[in-house]
Amino acid sequence: MKDISMDKIIGEIKSEIKAHCYKESGFYFFDEKDVFNHDIVFSNIVEATSNSKISMYSEVSGGILKQFFKKLIRKIVRPSFYGQIEKQEKFNASVVAVLYEMEKTICTLENKLEQLKRD
Repeated sequence: MKDISMDKIIGEIKSEIKAHCYKESGFYFFDEKDVFNHDIVFSNIVEATSNSKISMYSEVSGGILKQFFKKLIRKIVRPSFYGQIEKQEKFNASVVAVLYEMEKTICTLENKLEQLKRD
């Protein structure tokens, strides 16, 4: 069986990309140390949490007649969208919960790594 070196393959791909100047066009590889940034992950989790609830209603603007028809249309259409909105809210909540668990796991592993480096 032939040995496969992932580092060698990735190195060849990176050198080919540099040779063809793809970096200027926005196509490049991150180094492993640049991939994970705890602050970015945490801010994205906070953003996902704040946007996980879907509101069926927003403020109605316009004249009295326009507001009346908008509200009437909402009341007519609401039953057909209510189930989908409920499913989407449940999905959003589960994704946010998974993201929190991933962050806790990453923090735990980072702490363990720091302890191992000290020892």
